[in-house]
Amino acid sequence: MELENQPSDKSPNGFPSFAYFSSVYFIATGAGYLWAYWSKFSINILEYLSISDVLKHAAFPIASSVASVLIGTLAGTIMGSDRLPPGGGKDTPLGKVLNRHKRLIFLVGLIITISLYASNISYLLLPAPFLAALLLVIPIGNLSQIQRLLPDNLRYTVVFFLCLVPLLSITTGELKAKSIIDGTRFHFLIDPTLPPSISLRYIGHAGEEYFFYEPQRSSIVLMKRVPDKPLALGKFKG
Repeated sequence: MELENQPSDKSPNGFPSFAYFSSVYFIATGAGYLWAYWSKFSINILEYLSISDVLKHAAFPIASSVASVLIGTLAGTIMGSDRLPPGGGKDTPLGKVLNRHKRLIFLVGLIITISLYASNISYLLLPAPFLAALLLVIPIGNLSQIQRLLPDNLRYTVVFFLCLVPLLSITTGELKAKSIIDGTRFHFLIDPTLPPSISLRYIGHAGEEYFFYEPQRSSIVLMKRVPDKPLALGKFKG
């Protein structure tokens, strides 16, 4: 009896195919951004959106993140050279010190990263995804599947940026929501009778609804979208 060849989502080396991995990766990145942004307002936006909507709403942060990956990978290609053999850096004085205390360094880095995320302070949140990505580079980059897939001069650079993109998207979403709630930067519904500081602050739209943040009561206001009737929004930057 002959067995029919079934399509596989894996490449010959057992790793998911590029198309499959890319789809899951970008959907997860987009969903992470949307979840981080909308959850600050206690809104589960994923209930309102399809998978295509997730990508559409998160297109800009994903595009920005992908651009950083490409730039970083290009920099790694240019800077990566044969000046050191694979693993040669571990025999340098700095390499010996880092290797001897790698567990302590990882633990300290982990504590700092958690502290930065827990601080909920904007200027401390921004470096957190970079530090978190650095902590993930070595353990992920040393996986045998990754070593077979990527050359030595590119491996850690690519892994770093692949880890950074979703973390940075989540942090970007959280910081954007925080700027609306804190009143430092936001778009508001123009009302001649109200100053920007207490006007309805625009969060976004999903389905047939516009979502606004009402700063005086810290509440959410929904407004039905009306065809051919655009919103008049102003921009505030404190």
